[in-house]
Formats: sequence, C-alpha cells, structure tokens
Amino acid sequence: MGRICLPPLIELVVKRESCVCLGVNMSNESTPARKKEWPVDYVETLQRMATAVRSANIRAPRKINAELINLYWSIGNIILERQSI
Repeated sequence: MGRICLPPLIELVVKRESCVCLGVNMSNESTPARKKEWPVDYVETLQRMATAVRSANIRAPRKINAELINLYWSIGNIILERQSI
C-alpha cells in the first residue's frame, strides 16, 4: 500500500525523533547553523504530528481491507441472486 506524503521535516521526525535536518538539530540544543532555540513545544508538536501520521498509516490499510471485504460480500450476493434465477 502507498504511504502518506509528508513534508521533509516531518518525515525526518517520523523516521527518528532526534535528527539533524538542514544543519538544524531537532533538539532544543543550539548548533552553529542556528543560534536561536526552537520554541519550547516545537519538537513536541512535530512528534505529535509524526504520531498522527503513523496512526493513519496503520489505520488506512485496515479501512481498505474492510471495504474490500464488503465489496467481495456484495459480489458474492450478486452471484447468489443470479444463480437463484
């Protein structure tokens, strides 16, 4: 199954919670590439988004499978109706 497309920054957070992206450390530690610190809840917000994406990636195939089961059941009923004519 396909995966949800993510902006690169969120995709990196999904892959690992602490990473360096474009010379910027995702933790609140300052780096030479960025002297300012991230807002206090910035990393937490990205982690929440990453969790939501992971959950959606788990739920999506389940919903698709449920729809396919309903489809096959419908097709089976159509065949049974046709056979009873």
